[in-house]
Amino acid sequence: MSQLPMMMFMFYMMGSGISIYTIMFCVQMAKGPFIAIAELQSKFEQFEHKEINLTMPKLAYFGLNLGACFFALYKFASKC
Repeated sequence: MSQLPMMMFMFYMMGSGISIYTIMFCVQMAKGPFIAIAELQSKFEQFEHKEINLTMPKLAYFGLNLGACFFALYKFASKC
C-alpha cells in the first residue's frame, strides 16, 4: 500500500502509450492490492490482543486497496 502514491504518479507521468514499462507497472499495480487484501488479517494481527476495535481500520485498508484494484483495471482498459 505504501507504493500506491508513487505508482499513481508514475502512471500519470507515463501517459497512455504502450511500452514494456507501462505493462510492467500495470501488472505490479494490479498484483499488489490483491496480495494486500489477501494478507489483511496478518497485517492487523499484531493489534488484535489490545482493546481496540479494528473494524473501521480494516474496512479503510480494504477500501483503499480495492480502489487501487479499480485504478489498475481502469489503466488496463485504457491500453495501459
